Amino acid sequence: MGKTKNTVPQYVFNFGQSLDKHSLREEVKELIEKGTFDSKSLLYEYLQEIVPYAGEKHYIYVVNDNGTFVNIPFSREGYINALCCLSQYELTLFMHPASFSNWVTENDCRAARCIIIDIDDINMYADITDKDTAVSFIKETYSLEDWQLPKWISLSGRGIHLIYPIDEMYFWDPTKTVKIKSDKNSKPLKASCPHRSKCSDAKACTDENVCINRLIYKKYNACLILKFDADFSGNNINHMFRNPTSYNLKERPIKGKLFKVNENDSTDIHRLDWALRTDEEILEYRRSYYKRCYEKSLITKAKNAQRKQEFLYSLGDMTLEDFLKQDNISHEDRVLAEKLLEKQREKEKKSKKPKKDKKKKTSAKAITEADIDDIFENTALPYKKLKYRTNFKPENRYWNLLLDLHNYLIRHKGMVPSRNFFFFVIANYLKKLGHPDYYAVKYCRQYCDKSYYKEMKQTVLATYKNEVTYNFTYEYLAFALAFSEEDIRVSYCNFSKERKMEAKRKNNQKQYAKTLEKKGKLSFKEKRAFQLQFLKDNPDITDKEAMLNLGIGRTTFYTLKNELKAATTI
Repeated sequence: MGKTKNTVPQYVFNFGQSLDKHSLREEVKELIEKGTFDSKSLLYEYLQEIVPYAGEKHYIYVVNDNGTFVNIPFSREGYINALCCLSQYELTLFMHPASFSNWVTENDCRAARCIIIDIDDINMYADITDKDTAVSFIKETYSLEDWQLPKWISLSGRGIHLIYPIDEMYFWDPTKTVKIKSDKNSKPLKASCPHRSKCSDAKACTDENVCINRLIYKKYNACLILKFDADFSGNNINHMFRNPTSYNLKERPIKGKLFKVNENDSTDIHRLDWALRTDEEILEYRRSYYKRCYEKSLITKAKNAQRKQEFLYSLGDMTLEDFLKQDNISHEDRVLAEKLLEKQREKEKKSKKPKKDKKKKTSAKAITEADIDDIFENTALPYKKLKYRTNFKPENRYWNLLLDLHNYLIRHKGMVPSRNFFFFVIANYLKKLGHPDYYAVKYCRQYCDKSYYKEMKQTVLATYKNEVTYNFTYEYLAFALAFSEEDIRVSYCNFSKERKMEAKRKNNQKQYAKTLEKKGKLSFKEKRAFQLQFLKDNPDITDKEAMLNLGIGRTTFYTLKNELKAATTI
């Protein structure tokens, strides 16, 4: 992260992961009491306007010199004071525009009072850009009128944040359940939203499993992101942003700037209707954004590799330790040298460890780096070598899920919003099925090219090391991987609420028929009448689905079909 000033509180850089967060929070509180920051400053006014009141916790992320994030939870007032105080030091600080009930997951978000749009890599350096230049750039680039400008603009280093304050919106977790204390044997019930009466759209919020405010907030957020061609990860309510006026230490220490550019006091979210787009436009932008990110990452990796080679060549016979002892070194060279030295020391530590003799390969780590060239002899893109699969297996959830993910990758020609998440999901379910880690690496290898093999391998191994396994809902996977309507339609699993309800209805009907038959409550004639009525009510159902729903064999099914045909002819 580069050199830091002597005025920086040392505890911020000297803690390890084992340090108690409570102790760290207490030290920050002590620093606030001793620190001198103006409560009438622009940053204080900004935070008072955008930090929500609802919610129990607000999180600050302090980044140390090793790039480690450590979060510190605060109450609202302590949160604002801490951000104002710590922004004086040469630190990298991140904050959430939302408040939380527990941890920093999206479902735990309880309220928000602003929408923040993060526009990256526009080379608008905060240390040389003034307010007029930033406002002119926004108006001219995005064809905005004065009333469409955000109230606040934050220069974050090389990028820019646009902040639109809104009336405080309350969010509720529709998956939250509660237990009745008086009845220990009772099943958990869906918790009702305590903010339902406070929502402006309470009349539309009729479904207990849906938080209307959450949908409205994400809709307007996504539309603004599309308008400004911004970072789509900011559409997550729990996304964190660089705190205004804190430091960006990536290339060189740059202190951010905060400007108030619009005095409009209206905070009604519907005033942003000028940015609204259709759901199809948002989905298409999301796909194109992640595709661009993937292409950009490949270019960045190539540039970094070339930069590394040129730097090492320029050193000649000089070691990295000797290079870092010099005084006249640029910030970029120092950061690169520190990273290379750290990797060099890690390799030395691994080489000193005693090697264990293993007769059999029991882990994916047994694959050496020299094997990668042999693995990827064919340099064609992975999706071109894959075959579309149709081997659906009823009553086998994991099989069909992996089948759908396989076909999904082929349909999208190998481009997915997050490849790490794609491989994480596959490895998670292969782990559930009892497959070892080396099998999971071999299975996922078919979906990646040579340049991504190492990263895929790291993701799979990390998933296996984690003691926790996840059981994602189909709807969440469809959202996280940006499934299109076509993806949902041709899939075998139920990736939409409508498909899920339809499958549940069919399953209930089948179970009901089996139960009645088992209890002997239906005579042969009654069962036959029930089966005929089912076929009559479902003329478009396939033969296979009809047999599965009725629990009958092929002979009985064709007998019923002939009887129904005869009855219709008469």
